[in-house]
Parts: sequence; C-alpha cells; structure tokens
Amino acid sequence: MPLTIRSLARPSLLAAALLAACGSDSGLTGVSDTEPTELTLRIEKEIPDDLPDDFASIDTAFISGDTLHLSVSYPGGCAETHEFGLLAQAGPMDVDPPEVLLVLLHDGKNDSCRAALHSDLRTDLTPIQSLIDQGNTLRLRLFEPNGIAAVDEVLDYTF
Repeated sequence: MPLTIRSLARPSLLAAALLAACGSDSGLTGVSDTEPTELTLRIEKEIPDDLPDDFASIDTAFISGDTLHLSVSYPGGCAETHEFGLLAQAGPMDVDPPEVLLVLLHDGKNDSCRAALHSDLRTDLTPIQSLIDQGNTLRLRLFEPNGIAAVDEVLDYTF
C-alpha cells in the first residue's frame, strides 16, 4: 500500500483545517514556461480535504541552500495557465530528524487537453524552520496532488 497523506495526517481535525483554508486567496501561483516559478509555501496545522488535486507528477526534487526545487510534469495545453502551490504540515516530530509533509497543489483550470507539459517550481524553505524547537535538520516528505507519496522523494533539509 502506498504511503498517503491520509495515513500520516489525523483525519479527525481535517474539517476544521478545511474551514480555515477556504479563504478567498487560493495560495496558488500560475506557472511560467520560460523560468522557474516561485511558489509560496503555506503552513497548515492539518491537511485539508478540499485541495486542488489535478494530476501532476514530481519528476525530480532537490534542495539548494534554503530553496526547494521541483520539476513537475502534468497533462494540459488548452488552459491559459495552470496554478501550483505547496502546503506544509508538521509530520512526526518524535523521530530523528523530525518530519515535515509537503503537498504539491495543482489546479489545471479544467484543462481537458493531454499534451505533456513540464514546469520547474521552487520555494523558500525558511518558514518551515519554525516547526521545530531544537536542532537544524528536517526530513521533508513530498506528496503529489493526489495525496500519494512521491517515489523516492524524501529530502533532508539542514539549515
């Protein structure tokens, strides 16, 4: 059975987080075809159920300094823009190093085309440093929009 957000998050608190996350600002960013797109990293206490979850695959991920770089592929070609975001939630803190769950968000704007599209995304990781009280390393578990853990995408972030 694949590792999913549901197997790591506490479902009993998801409804409250969903209400808190349903503001007018989606927190998503339209992608650029020519340069890496800078994403805003949103930190949530729980992963809401109702997130944009159009298909996207994390092809590669790496950390350079305080920046997470993602290379993603997804179907489309008809919509003017696709929007992406990244949501962070503290995972198990009783392990060494403590874990943070990162969920890629993708809104394809109802794009029904199936061309193979690719985007390079990046985000500043410094906001997640506040999730731990001591130490300087976090283990990042990456999840694709469908909630399935990205294969082999566990990264250690030392700051």
